[in-house]
Amino acid sequence: MADEKQQPKVLKGEEALALARQGKDVWNAWAEDHPDWAVIFFRHNFKGEPISFEDFVFPGNAIFEDCTFGVMSFSGAEFRGGDARFSSAGFMEGVWFSGAIFSGGWAEFNDCLFSGTANFDGSEFHAFSSFEGSDFRGAFQLDGAEFNLAPELRYTQISRHFTLHGVSVDFATSKEGDGWFGWFQKASDIDDSDRFRRLKELAKKAENHESEQDFFAKELKAKRFYETRGAALVWSYLYEWASDFGRSMYRPLVGLYASTVLFGFVYWAVALFSAGGRDVSLDDVSLDNGLKLSLSVLLPFVAAARTVYGEAKEALFGAGTGLLLDILVVFEGIIGLAFVFLIGLALRNRFRI
Repeated sequence: MADEKQQPKVLKGEEALALARQGKDVWNAWAEDHPDWAVIFFRHNFKGEPISFEDFVFPGNAIFEDCTFGVMSFSGAEFRGGDARFSSAGFMEGVWFSGAIFSGGWAEFNDCLFSGTANFDGSEFHAFSSFEGSDFRGAFQLDGAEFNLAPELRYTQISRHFTLHGVSVDFATSKEGDGWFGWFQKASDIDDSDRFRRLKELAKKAENHESEQDFFAKELKAKRFYETRGAALVWSYLYEWASDFGRSMYRPLVGLYASTVLFGFVYWAVALFSAGGRDVSLDDVSLDNGLKLSLSVLLPFVAAARTVYGEAKEALFGAGTGLLLDILVVFEGIIGLAFVFLIGLALRNRFRI
């Protein structure tokens, strides 16, 4: 009848357990016929149960909150249509989510107790994932896991050796198109910078320097327009563009080369423009001397730089230089010092022991 209440799309209790006990083939056939249905095992004690959820498909929300587990496998399972909620669950012996795909909604593992192995190797988290407040007393394995959003690992307790080998965490941007005139985007969540900071801390403890640098870079990006504002944004973007946050040697090297050519042309042009009022030979006012002057300013620590600087300046400008040249030399020197510093920083980060 038209006024009949629609039946809730929920499978729970003994009915859900009976279906799960029949294995993945029967369960997955049911899941295909019941898209978006929620499955509720709230507070059930699976310890000693012969049920394995390996390769199961969950069509809607999967509620395992406050459940107790013995040895349990969700390897290869796909949480397809909604949230996977395991908050406050107790995994008393060992649990495997290796190769599991959380594609429907949030993956919530808040305040869980993992007494044994917690294996998430190769798992995929397409939406937000949270392990906030969980206690990992056994091995916490994430090798090759993929996160589309920064996972929530703050306030967790990890007792054993932890590695982030092969873990990838994408930097998600806001859909609002924020930033200067909409040209620059910001992180999807105000807490992302702190989440990346926690990941950086874990990578540092694991001595995974490459991941540590990656999370540091994403932390700085996530702070933009939330913590980093105004003029500080200029330095943040310059640091990224000039050196990829201290990870690239090639960008500052290209910057040094470009500065040499640019200022070389500027010195040559200024010398040509003012050559008529000075006692210099037009043959010496050449682009070659402009480039020599520029290179000697950028690399003053090279032994021959002082001699080259004096000869090139004399050839271009004679005895008198003027305020404009002094300003250009000081400005280029600061740029050169910055690029040399960034090259040294990249070398340190690359060969860090």
